[in-house]
Amino acid sequence: MSETVSGTYDGTVIKLDAPMNIDPNTRVRVTVEPVSSVPSRVPGFLETALRNQVVGPRDWATNIEGYLHGPLAGDD
Repeated sequence: MSETVSGTYDGTVIKLDAPMNIDPNTRVRVTVEPVSSVPSRVPGFLETALRNQVVGPRDWATNIEGYLHGPLAGDD
């Protein structure tokens, strides 16, 4: 059985982020691979929309408020 889990080294012990499905006091082999603490760049809305090929009405940009919140009073 092999399982990959993440954890944090506090200077003394490694604390796992999630419990493991093994009996207490079971001997295990640990390989340490540091994970970058720099957060990866989160793609913006436009990148996500283009990647997911979002399709919307042609007037989406000009009438975004109506699509988000419903038609305003007096709009027909």
